[in-house]
Amino acid sequence: MSRVIESIFALPWWGALAVLVALLMASTELGFRLGRAGMGAAGKPPGQAAVALAGLLGLLGLLLGFSFGMAESRYSVRKALVLEEANAIGTTYLRARFLPDEQRERVRSMLREYVDLRLRPVTPAALEEGIERSGKLHVDLWREAELAGRAHPTSEVVGLFVRALNELIDLHTSRVSIGLHQRLPAGTFSLLLTVSIVVSFMFGYTTGLGKAREVVPTAALVVSVAAVIVMIDALDAPAAPMFRITQWSMEDVRRSMAEN
Repeated sequence: MSRVIESIFALPWWGALAVLVALLMASTELGFRLGRAGMGAAGKPPGQAAVALAGLLGLLGLLLGFSFGMAESRYSVRKALVLEEANAIGTTYLRARFLPDEQRERVRSMLREYVDLRLRPVTPAALEEGIERSGKLHVDLWREAELAGRAHPTSEVVGLFVRALNELIDLHTSRVSIGLHQRLPAGTFSLLLTVSIVVSFMFGYTTGLGKAREVVPTAALVVSVAAVIVMIDALDAPAAPMFRITQWSMEDVRRSMAEN
C-alpha cells in the first residue's frame, strides 16, 4: 500500500486527483453492483447499510480533519522558519561589520551566497545541491568565527556575531529536518485512502440497494474526498507548487545586503 501511495502522490496534483477519483469511483461502482444484486436476493434494503454508511462518513470526516490539521500546522511552522532564518541571516550580516577588516568582506560575501541559495528555484537537484553547499558555507563561516574569537577572545561584539551565526546554522537544521524528514507518516495516507475506498463502496452499495443510481451526489462525494486528500499531501510537501511558501522575507534581506 505504501508504494501505491508514493506512486500516486509522485504525480502532479491534478494527476493524483484524477487517480484518486478513478479509484473511488471504481469502488462506488463495485458497491452499487453488489448492492443491486443484494436487493434482488433480500427483497428489501437492510437498514444496517445506511447506519454503517453514516458511521463511516463520520469516521472519514474525523480522519480528514485530523490529517489536515497536522499538515496545516507543519506548513505554518515552515513559513515561520523562513522568516526566522531570514532575520538570523540579516542579523549575522550586520554583525559581521564588527569583524576584523580582513574577515569582514569574506564573511559578508559568503552570507550573500547563502541567501542566493535560498532564492534559487526549487527542484530536487537544486534542493540537494543547496543543502550540500549550505553545509560547506557553515563550515567556512564557523572557521571565520573561530579565527575572530581566538584573535579577540574578550570581544563582546565578536561574541554577538558568533551567537547570530550559531542561530543561523540551527535554523538551517530545523528547516531541513521539518521540511524534508518530518512529513506525515505514510500510514496516515494509507489509512485515508483505505477508509475513503470503504466509504465509497458503502455509498455505492447503499445506493444499489435502492436500485437508483445517484450520479451527482456520488460524484460530489468522490471528488470532494479526493480533493481534500490531495490538498493534505500538498500542504505536507515542502516544494508543492500549490502551497509554495513565499520567500519575500529572504528577498528583502537580499535587497538589504545589496544596499549595505
